[in-house]
Amino acid sequence: MKKWMAASRSELEEEDARKRLAFALEHKDLTMEDWLHWIWSDEMYVRRMAGASRSQTWVFRPGPKTPARWKSAQHKYSRSRVYPRSKMRKEKVSVHMWGLFAGRRIGPLTRLHGDPGARKGGASSLKYLRLLKSWLPDLVRQFPRGSTVCFMQDGAGIHRGTLVRNWLSQIQARGISGRTVKLVKWPPYSPDMNPIETVWAQVKSLFERLYPHLSDSKYQDWALRIEIQDAIEHCWELLDSEYFENLARSMPARIKAVIDAEGWYTRF
Repeated sequence: MKKWMAASRSELEEEDARKRLAFALEHKDLTMEDWLHWIWSDEMYVRRMAGASRSQTWVFRPGPKTPARWKSAQHKYSRSRVYPRSKMRKEKVSVHMWGLFAGRRIGPLTRLHGDPGARKGGASSLKYLRLLKSWLPDLVRQFPRGSTVCFMQDGAGIHRGTLVRNWLSQIQARGISGRTVKLVKWPPYSPDMNPIETVWAQVKSLFERLYPHLSDSKYQDWALRIEIQDAIEHCWELLDSEYFENLARSMPARIKAVIDAEGWYTRF
């Protein structure tokens, strides 16, 4: 046994693991080509210090020379060796971004502005709906007529607003320009099954490497947010279509990992 830094994951409850496993079992027979017809969407906050590290938590687990028969129940992502990720304190200067992609078909990464009428002035369902109306139909139309396209969004509060649900229900009933749109019921706490989460990590890594001067910028808050937004959009544009397609093609492995873990933590 050796001492390792604990893996960080969103904390799961028994019910969460059950729903994750049910989703994985339902979609385990989809092929890589099937997954290329899924539209992945999500939001992220980009802070001035995007990569600020958490305090280290150490756990004991088998090293590389441990016999395989001892490793099976003591691997890196077993429940007893994962560090539950705490909610991050929001920094004063942060930018809320939203993006989507489907295989090689890449949508925009654009800013999700706050709504003065919303609680604490944050993003609202109305602001989110405007982004959906602006960009989701355009991405769907890139598929051939007669295609069935699955749209994925997680269970964030702004996704569950009445306006958003009504509009998406209409889209599902009518389709878009001869394409069928199927809405996906996403399981809770499942960023490991959403390949766009990997994109966020890559974009933030590029942001920190290419724009280190923004970490101690003296710009006023509003000007700094514009600088961060421009920088993040540039980092998104640096990722090529093959990168996004490979992420979509990783879905069978992600699904298998959830099934193998019986709905609990995975390496993704």
